[in-house]
Amino acid sequence: MRIFLLLSFLIAAKVAVAADRQVGFIQQQPGHLDLVSIVESGKKTVAVIHRFSSTPSERMRPISKEEFEAIWAAFTGPAAAQYAFTPSSSDSMSDPRFYTIKVEGAKKPTSLRIPTQAELSKSLSDAIRQIRTWIDEKG
Repeated sequence: MRIFLLLSFLIAAKVAVAADRQVGFIQQQPGHLDLVSIVESGKKTVAVIHRFSSTPSERMRPISKEEFEAIWAAFTGPAAAQYAFTPSSSDSMSDPRFYTIKVEGAKKPTSLRIPTQAELSKSLSDAIRQIRTWIDEKG
């Protein structure tokens, strides 16, 4: 369960020694698991995309400060608060019915579990769409 969150921290460690703020995003799809670590360290903002499947892959892409800020605001804003949860040892962090998100930064870390079929605010919908676009990019 917590192994996927640990993986997101290990991914971030490859990108920056000390991340100022970080968003981890997990989505389960048929045949693979996608893990995205979105990291801000100083002026550097990057997304590291891991795909765990029969042919695993990893790639890093720079992202703009504006993209990072929009995603950060969505997952730390009031619309996201209703999806906050405290993971337990029996939780699967890769449940295909949910997007699982971990936000770490100035405040205490927050975990979110957002149903994939939920009617979402524009900010949450846009943030998830952006991350999924990065996942689907070829490169």
